[in-house]
Amino acid sequence: MAADEPVVAVTSARDVRLDYMGGMVQIILRCSEEKWLKLLAVEDNRAQLTSHFLDDPDSECIFVAESSGGVLGLFTSSANLPFAAGKQQKAAFFLKVPGAVVTSENVRLVISCGDLFSSTVEQLQAFLDYAVIPTLCNPACHEGWAKERASDLLISVRAFRSIVARGVAQSKNHVIISVPPIHPFEASAYQRGNHPLSVEEAKEAWMQETVSILESSVRHWSEQIHEVLNETLHSGKHYPQPSDYYKFFCQRRKSLLFIRQQVSELNQSNKTYQEASPNVQFCIESSSYNFPLYIVNTNSSGTYLLYDSTKFMIPRSLE
Repeated sequence: MAADEPVVAVTSARDVRLDYMGGMVQIILRCSEEKWLKLLAVEDNRAQLTSHFLDDPDSECIFVAESSGGVLGLFTSSANLPFAAGKQQKAAFFLKVPGAVVTSENVRLVISCGDLFSSTVEQLQAFLDYAVIPTLCNPACHEGWAKERASDLLISVRAFRSIVARGVAQSKNHVIISVPPIHPFEASAYQRGNHPLSVEEAKEAWMQETVSILESSVRHWSEQIHEVLNETLHSGKHYPQPSDYYKFFCQRRKSLLFIRQQVSELNQSNKTYQEASPNVQFCIESSSYNFPLYIVNTNSSGTYLLYDSTKFMIPRSLE
């Protein structure tokens, strides 16, 4: 029996499928390789991963999460995940194409993975970003819809998404600029119905949609910043105690530092917010959008205007 143990270790080490899953678990959960190897050292866990998930065409999903003791475990349902109340935790999930058997050649094609947060609000935000909004924003899904109905629906969904994003930020006592995923331009997505759009018209439609997303994100971000700057010390007491002042200014400092951190991160990721002139509040440039945008502060009341500098369009108010 002892002679068989090294063979099992070598086999698991050479299983490209398990190597791939282990690498993704380490990235998503930020855990060490040692924890993943301890998970595989348990025969039941290895059998569940291989026989009951990778090799089973009827199995479509499996979760990996870290317990309170720091040990990785496998779960077949999100309802069984070891999330503790009041703690920010997450699990890694693996989704498989229905009816597929995973091999070393197709493992990257038939398996999708991601992270699942313990916060239901964050799960809702991710569901909106990666499922609801992309589906509803796809013109191919608007067949038979009136243009006004599609436009109203998209506005409502994006407004709801902004509310959810602000709720997530407030639950963490953060001020956050949250931009939904912006998909690259694809002319084929706008070829629908009896009146397909030309490439130029499709690109213009995509441009307007992208600018609308950015407008909404910047508007909600600026609203949060104004709330932080205008916030005063609230207390039910007529005479606040020194501890009340201390907590208030600690929270204010935390919010301002978080705003500064976001600006710094955008600078490092090829998106810049910079002062351009006395009238220009911020400048956003991103190679992924293929056009720069300028956020302009026109007066002391905080009215923001958005310019598309590639076409010098008439500015549109963000309020």
